[in-house]
Amino acid sequence: MGQIIEKVSKWAERILHFVISIAAIALMIYAGYAIWDAYYTQKNAFISEDLLQYKPIIVSEDGTVTITTQDTFGQLQQINEDVKAWLTIYGTNIDYPVLQGRDDLQYASEDVFGMASLTGAIYMSAGNTSDFSDYYNIIYGHHMENGAMFGDIDKYEEENYFNSHRTGILYTPGQIYDVDIYALVRTNAYNDIIYGVADKDAEDYDGLRKFVEDNYLVGTSLPLSENSRLVAFSTCSSVDTNGRLVLFASLTPSESVISPASQTTDEVSANTSASAQDDPVLRRYAKGHGIKYWALLNLICVVSTLYIMLPLSRLTKKYSQPKTSRWMINRIDEAEVPSRLLYLMTQDGDLERPQKIVKALKKFIKRMRVGVVFQILLVLLSIVVFILTENLRNPITLIDRWTPLMILILTVTGIVDDYCFVYRGEDIPEVLEDEKLSE
Repeated sequence: MGQIIEKVSKWAERILHFVISIAAIALMIYAGYAIWDAYYTQKNAFISEDLLQYKPIIVSEDGTVTITTQDTFGQLQQINEDVKAWLTIYGTNIDYPVLQGRDDLQYASEDVFGMASLTGAIYMSAGNTSDFSDYYNIIYGHHMENGAMFGDIDKYEEENYFNSHRTGILYTPGQIYDVDIYALVRTNAYNDIIYGVADKDAEDYDGLRKFVEDNYLVGTSLPLSENSRLVAFSTCSSVDTNGRLVLFASLTPSESVISPASQTTDEVSANTSASAQDDPVLRRYAKGHGIKYWALLNLICVVSTLYIMLPLSRLTKKYSQPKTSRWMINRIDEAEVPSRLLYLMTQDGDLERPQKIVKALKKFIKRMRVGVVFQILLVLLSIVVFILTENLRNPITLIDRWTPLMILILTVTGIVDDYCFVYRGEDIPEVLEDEKLSE
């Protein structure tokens, strides 16, 4: 009964030690991830090289300006069919594709790749016509303190900055618009005059134009030409909880641009489908495909598997067992005359007990060697699977479809550790263990 209680106690101690260690590791991992996520969120809010390569460009040949947006937008729509335009404000960090979601909340928390994101994307109002044919259009973006997204809009409160950053360009698949900024307004999220978007004619927005002229912080009253449209760039204001900063500009079709309207959207998609197969960015981020999250539990499994192989608090004890076992084997073999040690080992009448202990210890050493090889292979397998299936730059989730495999690898590692690194042979007399410890 006493032996059973002792074994149960040892198992309970091992399990408790393991649980505490894994909990501590999990907390450290999550804390590290929180720091990394905060950094990466800020950094990732800027336009990435992945996206920048699809930015539309204008090529001028022999004085004739042509637009090469068709293939570009076809490729962008392979990534996300909700891409409707590309907005650039010269001299600022505002240089992003413009999306349009099912409502005005979707892309507040979802990026252009369709992944959950605290920074979201630059997006136009769901109430607007996607080709910017409405007289009044609204484009939203988060205010990032590092200047990403629409974080530069608050700089327009300085008159010098406002006057030196008043132009930009808006590309669409069928037209390019010159952007001329003329006023900055501070308001709140409940201003129906600004945020009421509807299919109206120019004269229906007289009240909006008057509101802007009466309330702008910086800017000027800029008369619009007959073919110009209004656009509002809206972002949060740090002054008030529901405060908003809105930059008003005009959209004027660029007179020097030849609009390439010869291809339909279907034709563009057909022409770009082949390039999407060859492009790793398109292949990875095509909406509805690729890896969108990485699983925290999978990382914990990897670290736990590594910890089983290299237990920090028991590392010396675990891997010194072969040396200790060989010492015990030599000590027994060297006792050729009946000594106190052999007497104690055989006093129960089992004269073969010393040889049984030697045999058990030799088997244990061989089993440990096999265990080391297996654990190394299992740890490598765990790391390789994690690297191939997870991407820490993506948003976090608790589990994914690879989690069962990661748990299986962890479980097998634990079984190997228990079988190969725990001595299960003939009991070694305490006097022999004490003799070893006393040295």
